[in-house]
Amino acid sequence: MLHAKAWGCREEAKRPVPAVTGALVAAGVACFVDYRLTPKRLSPGFEHRLSTREMVNEYARVAVGLPVGSLLMRRRRRRRRRPEQP
Repeated sequence: MLHAKAWGCREEAKRPVPAVTGALVAAGVACFVDYRLTPKRLSPGFEHRLSTREMVNEYARVAVGLPVGSLLMRRRRRRRRRPEQP
């Protein structure tokens, strides 16, 4: 949600490469906050149940999902604005 609010209105977010770059940064920040800034007593403990490889895959999925969702919403908005052609 924070990513969408901070990034979604910017012109760069409407192009694929900057959208992917922003998503990679957001996923990196999320990982940093989850593993370095959050006290251990407040973390859910996923790292105890999932391997490091699986956790990396989860953050990679977040990094892929953010720009894909953003670009799909952009396409959807464009279709709504454009009148349907016969």
